[in-house]
Amino acid sequence: MECCEWAKVSETMQSYHNLEWGRPVHEDQKLFEALSLEIFQAGLSWAIVLKKRAALTSGFFDWSIQKVADMQPTDVEELMQNPAVIRYRKKIEAIIHNAQCLLVIQAEYGTFDQYIWSFVDQQPIVHAIVTPADVPSETALSQEISRNLKARGFQFVGSKTVYAFMQAIGLVNDHEDNCHLKQRT
Repeated sequence: MECCEWAKVSETMQSYHNLEWGRPVHEDQKLFEALSLEIFQAGLSWAIVLKKRAALTSGFFDWSIQKVADMQPTDVEELMQNPAVIRYRKKIEAIIHNAQCLLVIQAEYGTFDQYIWSFVDQQPIVHAIVTPADVPSETALSQEISRNLKARGFQFVGSKTVYAFMQAIGLVNDHEDNCHLKQRT
């Protein structure tokens, strides 16, 4: 079975590609996890994030939005002492802050899912991706979502991070055209 070129570098990447990446996600906790992991990834390789994912998941209470929103400075210090996580204080604090912002979106829209999927009218955008070079790092839509999230107080949500998030949760389908997971609509 053929898969996207980027996933061929390791079994871990292939597993992530085959089981998660690009599949539409509609559960708020999973959406929060995906956004948070993309924030941690900025400036690092995705392989590092996957390696530290279990520790991050544990440290952020299995991505429980309310529990993360309620985290205190002592929780931040505990994470900063844990070598199994990505110890970047400003990003850790941003994840907590973003959880608080996400609760406001849930109150307004009912779910974060309703909010984020409204940008694509609840339907994934399918891009033609012949070669890895065809994959954009950002789009006008990722810029729009980034601006909207920032206006709502979110941190570390530049348009490239948002685009990676969009790919991860299936808002856009950027599987290469010859990939076994490409779903044509």
